Amino acid sequence: AELSLRIGTPREDAGPPASVRAEMQRIYRRGRQQMRRAAREGQTAQMHLWRKRVKDLRYAAEALAAHGPAAARKRMLRTARAADVLGEILGEEHDLAMLADLIAAEREIFAQDREGRRALRAAIARRRRKLRKRALREGRALYRRPPKRFSVPLAAPRG
Repeated sequence: AELSLRIGTPREDAGPPASVRAEMQRIYRRGRQQMRRAAREGQTAQMHLWRKRVKDLRYAAEALAAHGPAAARKRMLRTARAADVLGEILGEEHDLAMLADLIAAEREIFAQDREGRRALRAAIARRRRKLRKRALREGRALYRRPPKRFSVPLAAPRG
């Protein structure tokens, strides 16, 4: 008896395998949880961790956008774009946090202009508040679905 193995090409509408869908769901869930943590605590470290999870989602969505059914590709491209925008907002917020820390640590830079130092720190704080508010608005839109609902469109069509 001869053993034969057939290797075929995946069907266009097959969608990603269950393990990929489960991993995508996990990535999405972690980002959503970190967003809530960042919103609750509002600390620089929490915001930075959220940015890392947003980047995870972006890169995973970009990878999935290259394969699978057209509807899933389109959805993943939209997700990747939204995550990219959010990541940029969070990145700017983090950069300003680092600048504020530098200004606080390097007092001699502003030794002759304490008022200027105070004004700069206040401007940084205002900008960071606006960025955080915008990041939370964008984040709520990106993570609006519960994780189990997020993965549904990635599944293969039933027929």
